[in-house]
Amino acid sequence: MALGQRRVYLPIEKFDKCAVCSQTSKLRLCSACGERIYCSQSCQKSDWPKHKIQCGKTDNISLTQFYPLLAHINDSATLHAEKPIHRAARHQIINTPNPGSGDIVQLIGSPPAKLVVLGEEVPL
Repeated sequence: MALGQRRVYLPIEKFDKCAVCSQTSKLRLCSACGERIYCSQSCQKSDWPKHKIQCGKTDNISLTQFYPLLAHINDSATLHAEKPIHRAARHQIINTPNPGSGDIVQLIGSPPAKLVVLGEEVPL
């Protein structure tokens, strides 16, 4: 992947079976990355040699932190028909917007925040 390019991976589509034995009960996610499903500690340990290659290597966005921003952008862009679409809704997000990652800034009169860096405009 070229410098400056980022990929966002969606959460697991189905939480249906263990990645090792295909059992369908007592399922848990890998506690380090949340991207692999296991039914037991023994299945997780037996899968570790393969899973450790990718475990924790993807960027995760905490959706509970990110949804309010998306909702606000959407609401402010569609509140009035004559109001143009918000600039942030028309550009790629370059950095990791997940709070707690990267540089946090302190603006006067505001709590600490993570700035979202916008990239190229995305055609609508």
